[in-house]
Amino acid sequence: MSVYAYDLPESSSRTKTSRECYADLSILRRFILRFVVFRFRESPKFLIYRGHDDKAALVLQQIAKFNGQECHVTQATFDALTEEDDSVNSGRPMLGGGRAQVGKSWGTTLKLELDRYALLFSNFTIARITILVWLTYFCD
Repeated sequence: MSVYAYDLPESSSRTKTSRECYADLSILRRFILRFVVFRFRESPKFLIYRGHDDKAALVLQQIAKFNGQECHVTQATFDALTEEDDSVNSGRPMLGGGRAQVGKSWGTTLKLELDRYALLFSNFTIARITILVWLTYFCD
């Protein structure tokens, strides 16, 4: 008569199989690699959009240092870009970008985010492409 794991009473103590031990060690190894060896940071683009230019400059400098390069981007660089009038948007501020969200109420931040999504439906062609891309993504 063979005894399977589901035949054993709950109170019985059985030892772990080698497969279970390997799985436990694999999870532990992944945890250590993720949080100790590879320390991920937010992307500079995300930080700039959220108004954290100083953190974005620090991340860019750390990336450059890791790649053995020198980074010349500082907080002053971002300030100079903010003050320029010759931008793609012809001097208009970015919708909800950068410092526009810092210190704002939840409702104001939500309005800024919804204004960004409204651009995806600004005309028929862009709305059609947006819907097709979303459908492709969701149905894939």
